[in-house]
Amino acid sequence: MADILGVRVTPQLDTLSSIAICNTPGWQANPAITYNGENYVVAWLETMTDRIYVTRVTPDGAVLGAGHYVCDGLDPDVAADQERSLVVCAKEYEGVVGRFVDATGQPVDTVLTIAVLLATSTRPRVVWGEGMYLVVWPDFCQAGTDLDVFGRLVTPEGVMIGDRFTIADGPAGQAYCDVTFDGEQYLIVWTEGHDIVGQFVTTDGVLSGSPVTISHHDSLWYYHPSVCTGPDNYLIVWSRWDEHHDVYGNLDIPTSIASSDHILPGRSVATIIVGQVPAHEVDGGMLYDLSGRRIEPAQAGPGVYFIVDKDEIVRKIIRVR
Repeated sequence: MADILGVRVTPQLDTLSSIAICNTPGWQANPAITYNGENYVVAWLETMTDRIYVTRVTPDGAVLGAGHYVCDGLDPDVAADQERSLVVCAKEYEGVVGRFVDATGQPVDTVLTIAVLLATSTRPRVVWGEGMYLVVWPDFCQAGTDLDVFGRLVTPEGVMIGDRFTIADGPAGQAYCDVTFDGEQYLIVWTEGHDIVGQFVTTDGVLSGSPVTISHHDSLWYYHPSVCTGPDNYLIVWSRWDEHHDVYGNLDIPTSIASSDHILPGRSVATIIVGQVPAHEVDGGMLYDLSGRRIEPAQAGPGVYFIVDKDEIVRKIIRVR
C-alpha cells in the first residue's frame, strides 16, 4: 500500500510535522500541489483505479476531507487562479483532460478535453499565468515517429484558446516537460535526446526566441527536468544517469522579473494583515512577493509582500498571517 504524506517546512527549512494527506486502503501516488490563496490543493492518483482525487490542506497543516474524485486519468498536475484550481491529467489512449476544483475543494463543471493524443499516454503539466492557464505535454508528432512538446492556453472559465501549438519539435525527440511563469512569460523545459532544453512562450502562446540548451549531455542520460521561477533566475533541476541516479541543477537563465532590480526603496510602512489582502491596500499599485513575482491580492498567502507604485517605488511592506 502507498499513501500520500506531507510535511510542513519553515523558510529556514526546519520541518514542523508530517501530515497524512491520504492513507486510505489502496495505492496513492504521483502527488501534485498548488496554493489557491487560502489553502493548499493536493491532487493524486489512485493507482488501483486510475482515478484522480483532490483535497485541501490549510496553512496550519489540517487536511480538509478525505478527497474528492475529479476524473479518470494518470499523472496529475494542478495550478490555481484567483477563484479556483485546474487539475490536469492524461487519460490513457484518449488525451489530456482537466477539471476545475472550486475553493471548497469540490470538482465543478464537466471534464475538459484539452487535447487528443496520438500517443497512448503522456504527462501534462499546468501553470497559471497572466489571466490564463498554460498546459504543456509531450505527444507524437503528426508522422508518429517521435515525441514533440505541445501546449494549449485555457481561460479561467475553461475555454480553449486556439488549437494546440508546437513548443518543441525535431528529430531528437522531446519528452518529460515542465513549465513555470515568471510574471511576464512562460518557460517550458524538456529532455531532448540526452540534453535539457528550454523555450520561452509569451502569454499569447507565441514562442519567444529560439530554444535554449540548458545542459548538454556528456554521453549520459539527462531526464525528468523540473523548473521554478526565483527572484533573479530560474532554477532547473534534472536527474542524471550514471552508475547512480544523481540530481543536477542550473541557475544560468535570468527571469523577466530580474529587471526589477532598480525598484527604489521608499518610506515603507510595515503592515500586518490577517487573512486575504484587501484590494484597497494595493490601491492602484502592484503586489510582489519576496522572489519578485507579481502576485494578485487574492493569491497572497502567508508571507511578506511589497506594494510597488507606478514609479517603481516600494510604497508599503505587508505581512500576511
